[in-house]
Amino acid sequence: MKIAFILSWVLWSLLLLAWPADLLVATQLANTPKPDPAIASPDPAIVALISIITLALTFAARWFLLRFLIHPNRIAPDSAWGAILFFIAAFLIWSMTKSVETYGLILFFSSHNIPLYLAFWLPSLIIFLFHMPHLLKPKSPPPQPPPTP
Repeated sequence: MKIAFILSWVLWSLLLLAWPADLLVATQLANTPKPDPAIASPDPAIVALISIITLALTFAARWFLLRFLIHPNRIAPDSAWGAILFFIAAFLIWSMTKSVETYGLILFFSSHNIPLYLAFWLPSLIIFLFHMPHLLKPKSPPPQPPPTP
């Protein structure tokens, strides 16, 4: 479990670097000419609804994979399968969170509207910070007292 936890911190840190990088791209492109209005762009309301559902699913995945499946009665937190499931679940949660920011970036490319982009960028960053590896780590069960004769 320790190796998966260390790898998850490395992956989380690398993904965290993408938020300022994407914001830098957006601010650099904000002053360029707007794209042709004849090109169809996604409806921001529909993309916002998809984003809200995606962010809600990160919490559902967190509960199901890291609190329900990784449990002493199912998959032990300190077992090899627990470590594998932790790493897969963490990557799934982080990729879903990052996808919300990417939805905003797609909307930005079609509109060059920075406030619209920030409406996706900021919530996804806050949720991403909420899903830090040490907050996702399943808790080991407390040691059981020895049986009394």
